[in-house]
Amino acid sequence: RTACVTSCRIASQQPYRLRDLVGSALVVMGVVLMVLFAPQQPCVLTAARFYWLLWQPASIALLVLLGVLISLLAFLCPRYGHTHVLWNLSQASLIGSLTVMSSKA
Repeated sequence: RTACVTSCRIASQQPYRLRDLVGSALVVMGVVLMVLFAPQQPCVLTAARFYWLLWQPASIALLVLLGVLISLLAFLCPRYGHTHVLWNLSQASLIGSLTVMSSKA
């Protein structure tokens, strides 16, 4: 949602349209559903364990990849987002995946 608001208000001075609001609401609902209906894990995920898991090589690679993709899409969305909605949906999905990971901590 933040990317859409930033894109509409700051970057291009476009009005915040109804479809932007619907898209933002769908992203938020998707994140809420993912958190609510995620399977319960047998071990308790404490902050210390989350911190340990975060510094594993696979987690670092994932976070670097997500950072690169989000940055790339932040550059490409203003150019191609008005013709193909997939660019904006991809950016919202990547940011949403970070939100879900951080809400589990």
